[in-house]
Amino acid sequence: MSTWRLLILLLAAALLSAWIYRAVRPTAHPGEVRAGHVPGAYARDLVSRRYDRTGRLVQVLEARRLTRYADDGRTWLEAPRLRLLAGTGPHWTAAADRALVSPDGARILLRDRVRIQRLPGAGRPPGLFTTSSLLVFPRRNEAETDRPVRWQTPDLTVTAVGMRAWLDRDELELLSRVHARLAPRRREEAG
Repeated sequence: MSTWRLLILLLAAALLSAWIYRAVRPTAHPGEVRAGHVPGAYARDLVSRRYDRTGRLVQVLEARRLTRYADDGRTWLEAPRLRLLAGTGPHWTAAADRALVSPDGARILLRDRVRIQRLPGAGRPPGLFTTSSLLVFPRRNEAETDRPVRWQTPDLTVTAVGMRAWLDRDELELLSRVHARLAPRRREEAG
């Protein structure tokens, strides 16, 4: 047998072996848990408090369930409720069906039926902000979304697509397709 024929035969056998290996090896299907992505920590009825350097309470995070994954450091929360307690500014409470917390805790992505409530105080009426997804930066008291949003106070309803918020300053920037409806309260309701 010539050297060329032997070389071609070995190459064909190698290609056939590679094809057979790929055909029979197990593959991961979408939705399967990848190896090593298992909970590293789990908690129920979580309450976590964060204080500033002076010892003043600035944030309270509650969740029905917490699952933290060791391989990527991310934490999933079920039924999270986040209270941001700004010094002299408004206090905000955010709730959602679930949330994803970054490994360093600097970002919280609230998902599904997000509701943010501004508590009344210092001449400010209460307000309710709703959207489907909101990225919160709790240490900076900021939040943002590119999704449709709705802001309601007793006499104002605003809808838009996209928003940035500076919660400690009580400022909202609506990014596009902004529509507002002002309906002042009647005297008998206000008094």
